[in-house]
Amino acid sequence: MTPYAPLYALHLLAAVIWVGGMFFAWMILRPAAVDALEPPA
Repeated sequence: MTPYAPLYALHLLAAVIWVGGMFFAWMILRPAAVDALEPPA
């Protein structure tokens, strides 16, 4: 195991969490916000 393996694993985990957050924001949060909020005037 290289000394950078834990850093690589942490980076990979952070990337997966980031992509998952973007998926959540686009597929779940955005439609809910469109339904709940009125468009700007």
